[in-house]
Amino acid sequence: MGSTGKLASLVGVGLLAALTLTGCINQGSGFAALDREAEPSDAMPAGLPDYADDDLDPMSSRFVGEHNGNALYLAKGKGGGGRICLLIYPDDSASWVIGCGGALEFRVGGPTGDYTVRPDGAPAPEHSIEVATNVFAPE
Repeated sequence: MGSTGKLASLVGVGLLAALTLTGCINQGSGFAALDREAEPSDAMPAGLPDYADDDLDPMSSRFVGEHNGNALYLAKGKGGGGRICLLIYPDDSASWVIGCGGALEFRVGGPTGDYTVRPDGAPAPEHSIEVATNVFAPE
């Protein structure tokens, strides 16, 4: 093989390596709040029972805001697959709710309110307002 053939081979291997590595890089969750470093205020409320985190990774929990007396937390779902969860937490009562869904859009509702979760850059659902990062409520 001549020097041109070796050079073409090396370039091909380099491109293949670059493409392979690019595919392995985590491009983020699509939810900016989940991609930032945790802060003390991101910890899930202490008043939740132990089973509350059965479907989500509590270490990924991020406080994203409040609406109508509800503290709202996003977290990554357990088991991978891009699942995202929303905790609606009004207080220590039994009225808290956790719902999980895909990375595109899902809804969570309970006695204290209904919310839609959408990824970064997605438009607000019709007839709703953004109440927290990635979280929308009916108008």
